Amino acid sequence: MSTLTPILADMIRLAARVASNCPGDGECLIQRLSEQNVSAEHIAEIIFLAREIRDRAHERTQTLADERTDARMNQLFGIVPGQPVAGAACCGGSTCCN
Repeated sequence: MSTLTPILADMIRLAARVASNCPGDGECLIQRLSEQNVSAEHIAEIIFLAREIRDRAHERTQTLADERTDARMNQLFGIVPGQPVAGAACCGGSTCCN
């Protein structure tokens, strides 16, 4: 049995839903918190913080994926995407690159 108050539990549920990109907008939780006299400002702060967590997690996931891809490209081909390749020109060395 939880020792959290119903209000605190709903705040955590709303934050978790937003932070995890759970389908659904949490409208029922927002409504329930409002009915429990949680201010709009507090609800907005919960949503803001949860979005911040979600966005940081997404950025980190993308960075790790990029690092793995770059390492594999370097291992297989000796190049890393986005870095200049020695002796390569943007369009085969034609004069349009000048």
